Amino acid sequence: MSATTSVPVTASVFDCQNCANTIERVLQKEDGVEAVVADEQTRALEIRFDQSCIEELRLRQLVEEWGYGPEPESG
Repeated sequence: MSATTSVPVTASVFDCQNCANTIERVLQKEDGVEAVVADEQTRALEIRFDQSCIEELRLRQLVEEWGYGPEPESG
């Protein structure tokens, strides 16, 4: 069953085309990932995936492992 998730990412993904390409390629290599689009307007990755093959938590972990996780909120 397909689902779509929005994963917030660091601004560097949008400042560097190579960064966006890298994280998109990394995620697309995972079994069950159907599509990845870096959405500059929402500052997030839109990921369509098959829930029977990969969990949303794993997608979020991959983004963070590659150093593209969301920037900490200042407060």
